[in-house]
Amino acid sequence: MSKFSSSAKDNQAHNIRLYVIVIGLILVVVNSYWISMNDFLKGLNHTYMSLFSNAIFTLFGLILINLLVRKFLPRLAFTESDNLVIYVMIVVVSTLSGHRMTRFLGPIAHPFKFTTAENDWRDLFWRYIPDWFTPRDTRVLDLFFSGESSLFTLNHILAWIGPTLYWSGFLFALYIMLICLNVIIRKQLTDYERLTYPITWMPLEMSRDGSSFLKNKLMWIGFAMAASISFLNGLRAFHPSLPYLKVGWRVIEFSDKPWSYMGQTRISFQPFVIGLSFFMPLDLSFSAWFFYLFKKIVQLLVGTTTGLRNLYFIEQSMGAWIGLGILTLWLARKHLKQIFLQVFRGRNIIDESKEPMNYRTAIWGIVLALVFFLFFSYKSGLSLWVILLFLTIYCFIGIGVTKIRSGLGLAVHEM
Repeated sequence: MSKFSSSAKDNQAHNIRLYVIVIGLILVVVNSYWISMNDFLKGLNHTYMSLFSNAIFTLFGLILINLLVRKFLPRLAFTESDNLVIYVMIVVVSTLSGHRMTRFLGPIAHPFKFTTAENDWRDLFWRYIPDWFTPRDTRVLDLFFSGESSLFTLNHILAWIGPTLYWSGFLFALYIMLICLNVIIRKQLTDYERLTYPITWMPLEMSRDGSSFLKNKLMWIGFAMAASISFLNGLRAFHPSLPYLKVGWRVIEFSDKPWSYMGQTRISFQPFVIGLSFFMPLDLSFSAWFFYLFKKIVQLLVGTTTGLRNLYFIEQSMGAWIGLGILTLWLARKHLKQIFLQVFRGRNIIDESKEPMNYRTAIWGIVLALVFFLFFSYKSGLSLWVILLFLTIYCFIGIGVTKIRSGLGLAVHEM
């Protein structure tokens, strides 16, 4: 990790050029469209895993192009900082465009699109929904859900512009709050607990000036093995006579008791997960499969003795993530106390030079985001205690996921 840290430190003073930001913005739009089309039309979730495949692919393409630019136009060649800025831009926006985030926004129109005489939604709760909350024009919604029209008509734009801006403001405030929370706990996770951020190793090594990443024969052998599987399966879509190498889920499920109590056992061969596991601590790699088998044993024993089939493991995992978030804040209590004394008592205790913003700004960012959420919930008719409870639970889960991703680099989290 030292080479990564020192390299990043050397580039702190590097000024990002304007054209790098412009290229980053263009690639952000391209990646957002790419993710949306794959997610909604193809069912491919690039952001389902902790290491976003679209961002890594884009970074890899930039590095290859940069080899030619460095040879013929060296003044325009990207530096390590340039590559990482574009990579971070793509990752941040991909979280908005990708898995499950935008899917939560579509249902806001359901009360008006799917109202019928039988469900009587019009009389049940239409009056509780503000006019700005969602489009109400059923003609616009019919075309939206059928897909037989274009967004770029005056009626459609007027119907969607208001809700889009309001909910974009909500998401913007949510991201501001999460970024500010990360600023506050960064020193605790990085300096005090010394977490290694394994999911950053690959983009850092790819971007590092003078890196041997592209010259590493083992890397290209591994790349060829993984890529050949996808290439062959892709060709099979056009030529069905070719063999198919199944790397997705294989579901094994027993029909006879007591083995049926174990439910579905999913087995898959995913090269990228195998590669990512090398970045994980050995004890975590062991516990990942050990406790999966242990869970099956628990299902078998509980099912045999009580007859229960569903033990609500996903709901239990939600409680575990909340508990992990609370535990993370408890372990950081000394650090949080120092921040409080520095911000509100004026004591110079913590060095803030490595932070993207000072702690006072981060706290003000959280406060302003909370004020916005309270105002948003009040105007939308939501009880204040509900939005406060939601934000509290959301922050605990976010901190818990941050802790695990920072220290272990899990490919996915069950939630």
